[in-house]
Amino acid sequence: MVARAPGLASRISLAVKERIWRREFIDIFTLLEIQVEGLDLTTVDKKDEDRRERNRVRKERNFDNWLDAFRIMACIIVEKCPHCAKDLWLYESKIHEAHRQFSGEAWLDYDKGSRLKMQAHPDMEWDEEDVAGSCIK
Repeated sequence: MVARAPGLASRISLAVKERIWRREFIDIFTLLEIQVEGLDLTTVDKKDEDRRERNRVRKERNFDNWLDAFRIMACIIVEKCPHCAKDLWLYESKIHEAHRQFSGEAWLDYDKGSRLKMQAHPDMEWDEEDVAGSCIK
């Protein structure tokens, strides 16, 4: 018998996963904050969210933490959409390239802009270029 380790997204609530599956924009770093606290967010209402927000451990908004959070989000997406894995890897690679080539937080702005655009256009794929907000030419 082989024991299975819990997945990267095992502590993420179904409510948060459903938001990701619906392509709602979330602050990607909150996935790490949830992981750090070890919260089992089985229900999310405004009062609980406000309380958790006050008690949340903030993670620094840097590329390493983004990468950890993106991997959690990618695991969640692949649960419902296994064929998206390749596109998610390409997207991660695109953000990594932006991080290497551009100063400041251009890579983070690109990610945020792309994911906001995906929320507005659910048919947009992860491997599509965000022409309007692209920092990568």
